Amino acid sequence: MVSDTKHHRRSIRLKDFDYSQAGAYFITICTQDRICLFGEIVDDGMRLDDADESRTLSKLRDSLLPKLLSDQLRHGDVASQVERTAQP
Repeated sequence: MVSDTKHHRRSIRLKDFDYSQAGAYFITICTQDRICLFGEIVDDGMRLDDADESRTLSKLRDSLLPKLLSDQLRHGDVASQVERTAQP
């Protein structure tokens, strides 16, 4: 049994909103050491990184993520894989 006194998180969800509907939702992606990988906040808006950086990140994601999830690539091998993938 889970103790109610252990968890003190307050839900920020709207009580009567159906979150299963299609719509636009804000998400937060936390990166290691809070490195800004996707862009930065400027004047209350998001400024995305250059297209080249976005393409490189997409290429890295598409090549590394399946290998990591299927256990074909170990955490220690990621650096060498990143160097190979990030080359033009």
